[in-house]
Amino acid sequence: HAASTAVAAVPVAATPAPARTAPQPMATASEGTAPAIRIEVERRNGAAPADGGRDGRAVEQAVADVERAMAGGDLANARQALARLDGLLAPESLTLLRMQAWVAHAGNDTARAETLYRRIAERVPEDVNAGVNIALLDARRGDADAARTRLVRLSGRHPRSPQVARALAELGSTAP
Repeated sequence: HAASTAVAAVPVAATPAPARTAPQPMATASEGTAPAIRIEVERRNGAAPADGGRDGRAVEQAVADVERAMAGGDLANARQALARLDGLLAPESLTLLRMQAWVAHAGNDTARAETLYRRIAERVPEDVNAGVNIALLDARRGDADAARTRLVRLSGRHPRSPQVARALAELGSTAP
C-alpha cells in the first residue's frame, strides 16, 4: 500500500511562476532507530485499494504526468493528470496539495495557489517552497513588506536555501 512521492514547488522568476524540485527519497529506518514512516494510498470512498501496488504505481504515474506536462508548459494535460491524481489521493494529501498549488500558480489562479500554499505551510511550517511561493505572491500583490518579512524569517531557518536566496534577490531587484 505504500507510496512515497514528494513534490515541492519553488519560484524561478521575478513573476512568481512556480517550478518544482526533484522528489526527495524517503528515509527508511534501520535497526535500533525509530520506525520508518509509511504512507498509504486510500481511495476517497474509504475503501482499501484492491491492489496497493497498482494504486501506488498509479499515483507515481499521475505525479510524473503532471511533472512532464508542467515541464513542457502543457497546462491542459497537467490539469488532466492532476484530476487523475485527485481521484487517487485523499484531499488532505500533501502531494496532492503541492501539485494543485503548482498547477494553479502556473495557470495564474493566484488566489487558489496562495490558499493551497498556506494550507501546506500550516501543516509544514518549515516548508521552504510553500513559504517562498507565498512571499512571491505577496510581492506580486504589492505587499513587499510581508514578502520580505517571510523571506528573512525563512532565510534564518534555512540559511543555505538557494530558493530563499533567489527570492530575496528577486524581491530586492523589484524594490522601488
